[in-house]
Amino acid sequence: MARLLLTGLELPRAVCEMGALLPSGALLLRAGRGGEGQPVMCLPGFGAGDSSTVILRRFLRRWGYDSRPWGQGQHLNPAEARSFDDVRRSFDRRRRDLEVELRGVVEGSGQKVSLIGWSLGGILARWFASHHPELVRQVITLGTPFGDPRAVVVYPLMQRIHGKPMGERELDEWLAMCRAPLSSDIPLSIIYSRSDGFVAPHIATDVQNSHIENIHIHSSHVGLTVNPLSLFVIADRLAQPQLRWQPFARRGWRELVFS
Repeated sequence: MARLLLTGLELPRAVCEMGALLPSGALLLRAGRGGEGQPVMCLPGFGAGDSSTVILRRFLRRWGYDSRPWGQGQHLNPAEARSFDDVRRSFDRRRRDLEVELRGVVEGSGQKVSLIGWSLGGILARWFASHHPELVRQVITLGTPFGDPRAVVVYPLMQRIHGKPMGERELDEWLAMCRAPLSSDIPLSIIYSRSDGFVAPHIATDVQNSHIENIHIHSSHVGLTVNPLSLFVIADRLAQPQLRWQPFARRGWRELVFS
């Protein structure tokens, strides 16, 4: 019941989080300066496109980053994802297109690209970085379901569209994609919310180690790309020096806000 309530409140909560950008905008801009042209690409979530990351990309540009949309239209149209094989083929096609795009960025700028993936976009960002570590500087995910997809609110809808549940083989393959191993020099910062109305918190994190961290903020799922706390963490993570990355610090006032 509590999860259904959070789901129903997703839109009004996201509107409030967007509204909070007005009083916090000046502080956020100061917190994120110094991008110096570092390339960053934003990958949208399930069924979404580049319009869902417009505000995030505007902040990235104001911070001095070379902010890029992914430019591939809608991410996984639900009507076209009739089976897990369709999903896998979609991921393979996206990976190939991203490789061409990011290889050109790296060759042109001389810098690896940081990937920010919202929800399903985070799975693709991690999976891509696992396949092409030579192109990726770091990965930041927002509300990404790294576990059993049956704990995602839209799963029953997808099952109804497909007409059958996900089999064990398909589930194992999906989890392997979600938990794709990363090179130790590619940090993964997982931003999640226990009050996420779409993704259950027990599948929104991963085991922490020297280059994987979980950062909790209070946010809706829809609002993760516009929530001031999320933007603050993104600014902090992107500012980490390459090859001298340190986990997100929770000292002082941060202890009261982040967990």
